[in-house]
Amino acid sequence: MQSRHECLAKFAGLAGILGAFSLGPVAARAQGVCDALGEPARCGEVSPLIPMQSTEAVHMGLVWKKNVATPKILFHARFPEYMPNDMADPQIIDLTIARGAFTTPGLQFNSSLRDVLHGFDPFLGLGTNRSADDSFQRLTYGGYLMRQGLSQSVPTRIRANRTMERQLLFDIGHPDAFKNKGKFHTSLLDEADFALNRAAFAENGYSKGMFYNTYCNARVTLSDGRVYVFGGHDMQSDNGLYKVQVFDPETETWRTRRQPCTLANWKRDPFGKELFARDPNAPFYDNCDPRDQQSTQPSEPSDQKYARWYPSAIPLPNDTVLVVGGFDQDNSVGPDPDRVAKGRQNRSQTDTAFTATRVNQVVAEVYDPKTDRNIALENARMAFPLYPQLEVVQTGPGRDDWKVCTFNGEINYGDEVIPGGAKFGVGGGNPPFTKGTTWCLDVLGALKDPNREVPAKNHWTLLDTAAEVRPYCCPTASQLEIDRDGHTKSHKWFMISGQNESGQQTGTVESIEFTDASPRWKKVGTILQPLATTKAVLLPDGKVLIGQGVNRSPGCNVDARPCTFDEREGHYFQMFDTATGSVRHCDRVRHEAGQDDGLAGPPRDRHPPAGWLGVLRGGEQGSVGTTRRPVVPNDDVVCRAASRRGSRPGSSRRTTVLPALPVQAGRRPGGATGRREVAPRDFVPGALRHYRGRPSGPCRVGRAAS
Repeated sequence: MQSRHECLAKFAGLAGILGAFSLGPVAARAQGVCDALGEPARCGEVSPLIPMQSTEAVHMGLVWKKNVATPKILFHARFPEYMPNDMADPQIIDLTIARGAFTTPGLQFNSSLRDVLHGFDPFLGLGTNRSADDSFQRLTYGGYLMRQGLSQSVPTRIRANRTMERQLLFDIGHPDAFKNKGKFHTSLLDEADFALNRAAFAENGYSKGMFYNTYCNARVTLSDGRVYVFGGHDMQSDNGLYKVQVFDPETETWRTRRQPCTLANWKRDPFGKELFARDPNAPFYDNCDPRDQQSTQPSEPSDQKYARWYPSAIPLPNDTVLVVGGFDQDNSVGPDPDRVAKGRQNRSQTDTAFTATRVNQVVAEVYDPKTDRNIALENARMAFPLYPQLEVVQTGPGRDDWKVCTFNGEINYGDEVIPGGAKFGVGGGNPPFTKGTTWCLDVLGALKDPNREVPAKNHWTLLDTAAEVRPYCCPTASQLEIDRDGHTKSHKWFMISGQNESGQQTGTVESIEFTDASPRWKKVGTILQPLATTKAVLLPDGKVLIGQGVNRSPGCNVDARPCTFDEREGHYFQMFDTATGSVRHCDRVRHEAGQDDGLAGPPRDRHPPAGWLGVLRGGEQGSVGTTRRPVVPNDDVVCRAASRRGSRPGSSRRTTVLPALPVQAGRRPGGATGRREVAPRDFVPGALRHYRGRPSGPCRVGRAAS
């Protein structure tokens, strides 16, 4: 049986396939770059691709059962409550393939989506003397635009995936989990590749109680081991969800919520066959208009007060959750009235009026898992960009001495066009985010305020402003050191890449030390490729692995020369050492996978590769360790955060982009493990914390990643 160390070594590599990070080119040359032939023993190597089944792992995280050594990965993308065939016509997909789409530039597979453009792409040769199958768009999507973002990744050439749910549980301990045929490009993957590890994946969508499109959500894991999901995607992008979903790893099911009538009717009468047989022009199921919010989001006590799309959430030391930001739109305003006519001309609809209702939710909320209720902090308003960065920070010696610090907040956001909804930062000519502010919120103070329900901008403290702004672009990493008694000795927060005053993407890395008398942001380096939306993983040895991402800036350059395609697309793995500022960069340790939007067509360059997974094996330069030895050094100690009823945690480093990387306690000579759990004052229940220290002593200085 595979050891837990070996399994987690592989998972560390999985995280690596999601991202990698290094400092600038001068430092890289000083450290030495692997030669063009590659040196796997010294620089590491990327494994072959491992099929991920049915959906892209856009939202993913570890889930653990009690007394089970190996975790599973819960993941999904758009439409976790449906199957691919619900949205994408398999006959059109197969026709598109037969007519040569794999070797023809274009987005021909979009024509398979069941909307007003269905089948009207001239490439298909079907003509216009026909009716589109717009059943999914009409009956469940309110008629709004479907062809955006990862809706375009739903069509798949893997037939076995077409009838699978689009939320899955991946058992990385299953003997078939990482089986593969040694392929390195997604265009080469076929049915046989996906059949190899299918048994390691369990469907976890509608069949397990998921009734909502939680794409674009915020999610956290608390000390009870459950996963809490906030907000998501109600029909068109930027239109948020009020819902809070709860996943229980013990039962591997979702907490029961009210089922929308759109979904219930679709399951009863898929594609509206019965409905359209008696009324071909029916705009929606009987008594179930998607533009009525109660049809897509029936109200219940656990709802948030504000609907959110792309919010952020963070677990708090008192085992509650803070949720901030997110956008919403008013779906009482209809979609493009000319969408049907445009569809026949193979022209996309615009939904201009609907988009014009977009607002930025400026009221934070606190969710209590014990009561399954939310409390709106009307007295602590602040505008944020999509997915703002958050960090819990200790402010004193007491258990309640902590605040939540943020990035890019704007307190002068202008008027609210609706209660709690401002126009700042939502596009459409409205003011953008231009200041890298760090505002810190006294959550407990706001909760205790007798005027909590009175609109105000209280309980925020401006700590500092960074040199660059980072709206919806950049990952973070945090590094925490505690003493024997759990007091914070050092707490550094790293912002990886950024945007300059002209809006160009940069590779700037800034850091702030929260324990300084006057914390200030400082530039600590520059990543080699200036990329947005990269993925960052803080590793047990104190380094940050970064990669993927994209750069659309016209002036993208590396070392005073224009960026190559690989550099614009974030194909290279790099390494940044937070302690020394040194860099590791191997030109040959890179993704060879194409960008193929869900394995439906030829390589394209819009999204990261979908439908696969890989493992990065490290060499002696220390990217993530190898599968021949544990990820965790022998003198490391792990402390598990718990509720106050249980053991007390320690704290360490973590990234805020990916879920915590769990690791096993280090082994003493003779095979025994040593643990002593010491809590910092600002510990976050539910997190696994990894420390550098002697097994025989307490958790000491944080030198690794969670």
